[in-house]
Amino acid sequence: MASTASELTDQQCEELHLLRVFVGPNADYFEKLYLKTGRNPEKKYKLTWNWAALLITFAWFFYRKMYLVGILFLALPIVAAIMIPQLPNSIGVMPAFFAATFANSFYLHHAVATVRQIRATAPPLDEQERTVAAMGGTSVVGLVVGLVILAVLTGLGMLAIMAEQGMVDLGVLNQYFAAGLPACDSEGVQELASQMAAGVAQRLELAPEQGTATFVEALSGDNTDESAFCAYSFLTGDDKFTVLFQVEWLDKADGKYQVRLAH
Repeated sequence: MASTASELTDQQCEELHLLRVFVGPNADYFEKLYLKTGRNPEKKYKLTWNWAALLITFAWFFYRKMYLVGILFLALPIVAAIMIPQLPNSIGVMPAFFAATFANSFYLHHAVATVRQIRATAPPLDEQERTVAAMGGTSVVGLVVGLVILAVLTGLGMLAIMAEQGMVDLGVLNQYFAAGLPACDSEGVQELASQMAAGVAQRLELAPEQGTATFVEALSGDNTDESAFCAYSFLTGDDKFTVLFQVEWLDKADGKYQVRLAH
């Protein structure tokens, strides 16, 4: 049978007060739910509807500092998809509907259990209030982290659906992200650089010593960049002749690059 606030004893009023402190935003709603359960939310789960829990599921639990529950709702569809890949994508929304139905009851049970645990230590009421306020309330950081994770997972899910429908080629994307710009001392780059250096030397009427060693070094950039600057050097008598050149992508998806004189 549901209780009313006027029927509560002093001890029960203190518990209700601390519950409101713990909940913070939307305390009126959870007070009504608490009274509807007869102050026994651990025994009477009320079916309610929580739109936020439906739409952002684990992020809502992070927002309400129920991190373990949030991680559970985050991991459940991922584990299910890995363990049973043939499951239809629509199965992934079932945890969200479950959360929307039971999230308020889960949270109320968590809040009341925490308040009662703090009260059991019997500190002064003002100290209980400070402890309850610190442990309860909401976490903006938790919400932001949850929303970022949700955005990433949603993007990956949409990408998978688009690939399934033939709207995007994951092979090309994988090749694009996996490709690394050839290093300055790689065989292909050295060969092109030596040809350029020979052309420059010929125009300047310089001739490299027969069999002389060449020196190739990276000046800036690496294989994760879109371009890199390198130096190609060889000996001409007592001097060292150096040509600066640039390696850059022409078509990263196809692995095509060019080597040209640096400006």
